[in-house]
Amino acid sequence: MSKLNKKTIKHSIIAGGIFATGIALLDFLGQTAFNFWKYIFNFVFMGISLGVFVIKPSLKNHMNKSKQEDSSSS
Repeated sequence: MSKLNKKTIKHSIIAGGIFATGIALLDFLGQTAFNFWKYIFNFVFMGISLGVFVIKPSLKNHMNKSKQEDSSSS
């Protein structure tokens, strides 16, 4: 597995967890019962969505810039 894919998966899991926890917190503050399946859905769906559409392109650009800087400094 490439370095980009590992970073994308790691950041997707973190982002999905943060989003799902935030939604669960809003439900808790709104006096709504905690729904485990809604939490899992938010975690997985948003983690994948953020990973594919936001995190991977930005990591790809960052890694390309790093490679260009390394090759220009040599």
